[in-house]
Amino acid sequence: MYQFSVPESTPVGMVVGRVKAEDSDVGENTDMTYQLRQEGVQLFKVTTDSNTQEAILTVQKPLDYEAQAFHTVVVEALNKFVDPRFVDLGTFRDQTIVRVSVLDVDEPPEFRPPSQLMEVQEDAGVGSVVGVVTALDPDAANSPVRYAIDRSTDLERIFDVDADTGAIVTGQALDRETAGWHNITVLAMEAGARSIPGPGSLPAAGRKPANFSR
Repeated sequence: MYQFSVPESTPVGMVVGRVKAEDSDVGENTDMTYQLRQEGVQLFKVTTDSNTQEAILTVQKPLDYEAQAFHTVVVEALNKFVDPRFVDLGTFRDQTIVRVSVLDVDEPPEFRPPSQLMEVQEDAGVGSVVGVVTALDPDAANSPVRYAIDRSTDLERIFDVDADTGAIVTGQALDRETAGWHNITVLAMEAGARSIPGPGSLPAAGRKPANFSR
């Protein structure tokens, strides 16, 4: 049995490892071809190195540690050429088991949905809740997420966000005539850990109540 470990971020086409079936024959009777059986055919691919007669196991589809951390792959070796003296016995073959461990990679939180459109009345008081954003940690640990506003998108601090709940609130009085739209970016990061912030675009629309005259 063979064992290999690869990060879940391993790109498609990357080599996981090599295995080889030993053959005591000589000449072309030592030429091998390999194929996968059972589970591994969806996520992995095997090809034959014609120079070394090794099986090259590569990633065929993206891996996901959270979905499945271990994969058992059966690699089958077959003689490429059948000796005429033994043709009635069919192709000689053998199998080995390859166990692939998928290593967890710390991933940034993901906003769901990735962007939102919110509306707020122009006369809403300071501290009024405009809406709530939600981001989740896709990793198995499912760490708590904290929120912050990218101040480069809200220099005047017109909005604030509750670091724990993701609630967007007004930080100043709004004026639709000055700015009818505010496009701000909310950042999400794992609490208590250094993590790449996951940005979420949040267009917040200021809406003025209708005025009626007699």
